[in-house]
Amino acid sequence: MRKFRIGFIALSVLLILALVGCSDNPSNSNQTPVEDYVNRYPGEYNTELSDYSDIQIKNNDGNDISHIAIDLWYAANEIYNVDDMKMFEIGEYEAPLTEYTYIPHSNELLNYYAVAESVFTQDGIAQLEQTMFGGSDGSAPLIRKKDDKVYRMSAYKTGYSFAHALIDMQVKELGEDIITLSVTYVSIDRDNANIDFTIANVGGTWLVDDYVYPETYQE
Repeated sequence: MRKFRIGFIALSVLLILALVGCSDNPSNSNQTPVEDYVNRYPGEYNTELSDYSDIQIKNNDGNDISHIAIDLWYAANEIYNVDDMKMFEIGEYEAPLTEYTYIPHSNELLNYYAVAESVFTQDGIAQLEQTMFGGSDGSAPLIRKKDDKVYRMSAYKTGYSFAHALIDMQVKELGEDIITLSVTYVSIDRDNANIDFTIANVGGTWLVDDYVYPETYQE
């Protein structure tokens, strides 16, 4: 009986130690393993002109998430890029923007919500939907909702992609679940430019939380 009691006590101690060991890193319990991430940009990265092998982005735990940050850069830019047709399923209907004078047409986005929520946080989506393109002679919204449908401004420029102009990324500010990156890209006039690009971990998934697209119109 004594041997049984000693064995039971030993088993209890081992069980307690095992439970303690499982709770060492509770903050990471909801983190999706980096290797399980699926690219959100369905196209090919522009590695012909830019070698991304030197980009090293690590999260607060020291895990390399470089490919996630690069993928989000591509996905977010091509959502903003009115010439891109890879991120969305584009409807055939082209709705006139009769209430605006700058850009008169837009294309229906058939899978807008699924795509936007896979790339942006709620703050990032709000920022996207408040974006205006244009100039001093007028401006129009990038995203427009009407009659339970979502539209994006139609192509009007030369097809320049800021995503494909990516040169480098560096960590500017590092938090537990949020990272602000300083991104270097080649601008339209072929000079290097920098812009902040903030990503946040929401429920184990990295999403774009703050990004001002370079072509947006600001009064």
